[in-house]
Amino acid sequence: MSKTSYRENIAKDIAKQIKSIKSIRYVDRDVFDPDEISDAQFPAVLVQSGSETKTDIAMGYERIGNIEYIVTAFVKGKYIDTARNKILDEIEEKLYEDVSRGGYAIDTLVTEINTDEGVLYPLGAIQIVVRIEYIHQKGDLDKS
Repeated sequence: MSKTSYRENIAKDIAKQIKSIKSIRYVDRDVFDPDEISDAQFPAVLVQSGSETKTDIAMGYERIGNIEYIVTAFVKGKYIDTARNKILDEIEEKLYEDVSRGGYAIDTLVTEINTDEGVLYPLGAIQIVVRIEYIHQKGDLDKS
């Protein structure tokens, strides 16, 4: 039986939770061009794994990892700033419903929010940096 890494399981959980938000029409973990999706697929969200730091704990038997995930939400319409704020609130609220990411993490924290500041008009984008903290046995990067 194949195991899946903590990184992958956490990424899948983030995407799954965002997909469950009723107002969001399209979620993917593979890069897409927002100019190539239909108007009906907005708001659209891209979830990507980012940087990670690790530190030994518990006398070297366990490691603590902090992974950053980059969640980029794209909106389209007349009131871009309002749409960005709305989708940010919905995503942040959903991510904090289960900070354990389905049991794979010990904490979830939104650490940074950036916007496109209107340069993509009539599209708008907001980038949410989410830091996930998890613990694993040293040498065991998988969780079945």
